[in-house]
Amino acid sequence: MGPKKKGKGKKGKKGKVKADPGWARTIEWGYWSRPYESMPSAAVKPAFGVIREEFLEAVKELDMIWSKTLTEDFLVELFSIPRPNLEIFCIRGAYLLKRFVLSPYEVLTGLKRLDIGCMDELQFVLIQCKSLEWLSLARSKSLTKALVEAENLQELVIDNCLKLASLMVWSSQMKSITGLDDSKKLEVLYLDCPTLVNFKRPKLYVVPKPKVFHPTLLALRKWEDKQEPIPDQEFGLLAKDLVVDDDALREDIVYPNVPRFPRTHLQGF
Repeated sequence: MGPKKKGKGKKGKKGKVKADPGWARTIEWGYWSRPYESMPSAAVKPAFGVIREEFLEAVKELDMIWSKTLTEDFLVELFSIPRPNLEIFCIRGAYLLKRFVLSPYEVLTGLKRLDIGCMDELQFVLIQCKSLEWLSLARSKSLTKALVEAENLQELVIDNCLKLASLMVWSSQMKSITGLDDSKKLEVLYLDCPTLVNFKRPKLYVVPKPKVFHPTLLALRKWEDKQEPIPDQEFGLLAKDLVVDDDALREDIVYPNVPRFPRTHLQGF
């Protein structure tokens, strides 16, 4: 007899999820330029939670663009404790972000460049960072309000923010603001930037006053003719408005349910 064919054995246990070699390199060198979904996550394996903490503590350049799963929860996690090593932060094109809040000043003390542009759902931005030098909010179609307090900010890119209505910037080193003319809805513009020169202030949008329409006398008369005639009002009390109880009968007193005028004016009571 020939050799027996090896039959299919029982399915073994699923292979263990191994740590990505890129995580160790990031912890060592401080650079990450891959999707957000590739970061270590405690949801995949509890041990990865410890690696994630070391990862975020050591990273210097965090570049994760066009993420479809990055939410505000990640920002809360990242900004929960100071991250002095982070110098470059780019999450351009994050689809789900509606608010970006970087506060207070002590969170990112070494941040130099921040790119949060190309976010279709981003509506509100608040940034407080003394070390920030370059900021991009470009192509955020839904952005309506941005508050930036960055003492060393030198360049602000805000191209194609078509719905921007309010912009306030505080910076003592500002040299360039580009794309501000693209917004046709800008109502509030406050720039405390003493070093900003050769800047042409855009024309602010003024909300038009509502038009008041006064109908003509002929239109009023036509409208009155279409109304139903107003029935004549009945004065005094009707039979349905009277409520009589046993006590009232004994005392020979009748109380109206809904009196139309003071009791002293009622006839017969």
